[in-house]
This record gives sequence, structure tokens and C-alpha cells, in this order.
Amino acid sequence: MGILVSIISLGTWLIAFIAPGIVWYPHCYINWEAVCPTPVVSLSVDGHERVYIAPDAVDFISLVSYDFTRYYDAIGFDWKRLAGAEVLQIEDMDPYDYVDSVADTVTGNYLDHGVRVNSVFTSYRLVNSSFSQRLGDLAGRPFNPIENLKFKLMLVGATQPETVVVPFLHVFLGKSFSDKDS
Repeated sequence: MGILVSIISLGTWLIAFIAPGIVWYPHCYINWEAVCPTPVVSLSVDGHERVYIAPDAVDFISLVSYDFTRYYDAIGFDWKRLAGAEVLQIEDMDPYDYVDSVADTVTGNYLDHGVRVNSVFTSYRLVNSSFSQRLGDLAGRPFNPIENLKFKLMLVGATQPETVVVPFLHVFLGKSFSDKDS
């Protein structure tokens, strides 16, 4: 059985599809990422482990870029009200099952499954002396094949669940570069 390799160049994107489920891409081309303003966390509340939209999502997402938040304002999408909401379903699936699916199909780099599951959630990191937060592979995806993510949520203070369709937006998250002679 041979290996089928397809290479696609989309502007600054270069993708090589090696086989079903295996994607290779050079990091020098990853400057764009599909982001939605709903990074998720797994929290224990009253002794029950559940998935939530990150309670600090407003502070965190506001740091992505002014153009990012302005886009959602322009389309009339109030993403700020979702911060801290309990996630009941993602794409009509149990949220932990969906996270597991993302860990199997989006997150990669030949990591242990448990590490990939943790990568789906937003998390804090300390590099040298710099403290930062990463979106997680649910809310921030390179080469995202979907335009929206459907959540069934229990918003903070709500008594009834609400279904919300959250659009992704591709944003420039890399360092500027210029094409130079080889």
C-alpha cells in the first residue's frame, strides 16, 4: 500500500496530507489560526467535573487583537456573555466526548492521548519568566476545516440551556515576515 501525498499551498499556508488522519505542515508557515472566542476548561464545581467556557475568556480573548473582537462586534455576536457558561454539548455530543474527538483528530504531534486531551483545553504556561495562556485546540486551530462550533450552554445565571453557534475567525498570530531570496 503506497502513501498518497497531496500538497496544498494557500497563500502563507502549506499543507501536506500524507494519509487519512495524518497531516504535516512546516511551522514556518503557520501564522494564521482559526480562533473562536470560547476556550474551554474542565473544572470541578461542587464536586462534579464539567466543561465550561473559560471564566476568564473576556480578559483573555480581548488580548488576541482589536480586529478579532471588533469582528464579533460587527456581526452582532455577544461572545462576552458566554464566559463561565457550563458546556452541556458541543456539536450535539457530550463535551468530554467532543474533546476526546478533537484530541484524536485535530491535536497531534504523536503525543500520548492524555496529553492531546489536555491540549484541547485552554491552559496557562510559564516559559522562562513569561506567563501566558494558550487557547487550546478547541478554540484555536491551525488548518480548521469547520466555520462554526455549536454549543449547548447553561449561561451564568440562566435557568434554561441555550444553543449558540460560534463562528471561527482566522487571525494572524505569528510574527511578521518577508519573503527573501533563498
